[in-house]
Amino acid sequence: MRSVRAAVLVIVLAGLTAGCLSIKSYVDPFLPQVGYGDLLPRRDVRPAVLTVAFHRNGEPASLGTSRARDEIRAVFEKSKLFSAVSDKSTDDADRFDIVLDNRGDVGAAMAKGMLTGITFGGAGSRVTDGYVFTVKFQRAGREPLTKVYRHAIHSTIGDAAAPQGIAPLSISEAFSKVVEGLVLNLLLDLQKEERL
Repeated sequence: MRSVRAAVLVIVLAGLTAGCLSIKSYVDPFLPQVGYGDLLPRRDVRPAVLTVAFHRNGEPASLGTSRARDEIRAVFEKSKLFSAVSDKSTDDADRFDIVLDNRGDVGAAMAKGMLTGITFGGAGSRVTDGYVFTVKFQRAGREPLTKVYRHAIHSTIGDAAAPQGIAPLSISEAFSKVVEGLVLNLLLDLQKEERL
């Protein structure tokens, strides 16, 4: 989202009078599609302890942390795989320490945004925000395990070609879909590996 914000800021400053710029976001189709119905019922339902940190290009970022935490927690709760989801440790809880890192080339996004702004959207821009989802998982009484997943949002601004075969969303909707996809892939993989 940082790359998109940088491009949008430059566009707004350079092309404020245009009034016709559109911003559309697209969730990258690379990550396998997993739905809540794909998760397996859990016989041994127990609580989950969840900590979430949000980073930008590897550095902790305060802006976005609460949104990332709320989105991730909502997916955990909706999965119905846990008796409760909390940030307080208990002896019988599964522990998830998560870092969601938003990676993007801000300089390239600003350069593209400037061109789009100068041409009032005629030379559209397409920017990509990558997400690296790193999870340290520890089931009560077992050794910890680390898993890493990658996802992305492609955004078009102005008159830029959209990715083929992907429905456009708002930036907010795309972020929610990315988080949901990352968490559901994690949970299903842990189930397939008989760790959850």
